[in-house]
Amino acid sequence: MDDDPLIFIGPLIGGLILYAIISVVVRSPGTFLRTKFQSLGTLRGKSFQTIVASVGPPTSRSGSANGKMLYQWMATGYHIALIFDGDICEGVTHEFANCGSLAVSPARVEPPPPPIPAPVAPSQPEEQRIPCPLCAQSLKVSSLKQGENWCPHCFEKFIVE
Repeated sequence: MDDDPLIFIGPLIGGLILYAIISVVVRSPGTFLRTKFQSLGTLRGKSFQTIVASVGPPTSRSGSANGKMLYQWMATGYHIALIFDGDICEGVTHEFANCGSLAVSPARVEPPPPPIPAPVAPSQPEEQRIPCPLCAQSLKVSSLKQGENWCPHCFEKFIVE
C-alpha cells in the first residue's frame, strides 16, 4: 500500500478551489448590481427612469406613507431600498452588501432622519414659599390665610397680615 500524501491533500485543495469559484459565481449578480448603483453616485434627486435605465427594473415595489413608493433591488449578496416621492428619489432607506469587500460610496448613503423630540410637558410654576417667622422652616404661601396660622413644623401659632 502506497501512502501518497496527495491522496489526502489533493481533494482538500480541490475542495477549497471549488468553494472559491462557487462563491464568486454565486455572489457575482450582487456585485454587478452594486457596481451599477455605485456608478450612479448620489441617488437623491435622480428620477426613477434614470435609475431604472442604469440598473434595471426593481425586484420589488410597495406603497409607503404619504403616497410615497418604496422600490427595492435585490441580487444574491446585495440589497438596496430607495424611497420615491412621485418620480424623484428621496434617498436610500436600506442597503446591504455581502459581496466580498463592503465599500459603499459614502457620498450616496443618506443620513438617517433626525429623531422626533418627545413632547415637552408644560412646566408647573414653582410654588412661592416663605420662612416661618418662628422656626424659619419653609411654608407654602398658598397654604397661609390672613389672620391666625399654625406652623406644621414647630406647631406654633403666628399671625399673617
